[in-house]
Amino acid sequence: MVKRLIIVLGIVFLLLFVAGCYQVKMLVKLNPDGSGTIEEEFLMSTGTLKEMGGMMEQMMGGMMDEEAVESEESESDDPYGMFDEAKLKEEAAQMGEGVTYVSGSRVQSGGFDGYRAVYAFTDVNKLKVDQNPNEKMPSQFSDVSTGGEEEDDEFVTFNFTKGNPAKLVITQPEDRYDEEGDLTSDDSEESSEDDAMGAAMMGMMQDFFRDMRIVMEIEVQGNIVQTNATYREGSKITLMDLDFGKLFDAPGGFEKFSQAQPDNVEDAKQVLKDLPGVKVELNKEVVVQFR
Repeated sequence: MVKRLIIVLGIVFLLLFVAGCYQVKMLVKLNPDGSGTIEEEFLMSTGTLKEMGGMMEQMMGGMMDEEAVESEESESDDPYGMFDEAKLKEEAAQMGEGVTYVSGSRVQSGGFDGYRAVYAFTDVNKLKVDQNPNEKMPSQFSDVSTGGEEEDDEFVTFNFTKGNPAKLVITQPEDRYDEEGDLTSDDSEESSEDDAMGAAMMGMMQDFFRDMRIVMEIEVQGNIVQTNATYREGSKITLMDLDFGKLFDAPGGFEKFSQAQPDNVEDAKQVLKDLPGVKVELNKEVVVQFR
């Protein structure tokens, strides 16, 4: 059975193909007592928002004429509902017991529109972070991005033990791995024709995804004394950092990414090491000890 690195990252392409270009950054800050904060930024391309607005209009069967749509957009400072505090408060509750929404603001920068939000949690053991970027889509576009179907959650969970040093175990979504801890894939083999079609499609998507970036990091408030994390800088651990601009700009970078066929996690790490703009933690459990 061929275990492909694309299984880990391919779902990102699948979800974002219909949702367009956006940027997601999430930083979980952990205190020595197990409490902490979550800093989140979600931005979508304004061009994508307009395209999806057009899709919504078509789905409604032309119930709203173009002049009415333009009038509604001009009257609203946030026509696509990118900064919705009510939704952010709901998301806080879904992250686990003791998670609360602290503050937020709308962000408009460089052709992108979105929000920044800060959440607080009292016990990281009860925290669960969904890695699915589509969950952060504006409510009015949720059916467009998912096709009206429910998607599986991809939660990162945490197990924390106080002490000197304190110990944090970060667990990746279960469906990435088989029982032996290897990356999973389906049992069907892809034909060379399918591979060729996939490569052609990926090539067409390069311009579409060039400004996309997805980042998820964990920062402990203290000094890390031991960890098995692949990507560490000071007290910060990177679980995922996909910078598509760097990947596409590197000579042969995207081709190497799309053709990668590692047989196991260790092989995948070797592939990732040489890919600019791509950092994905492939350890099923990341252990961090700090004081």
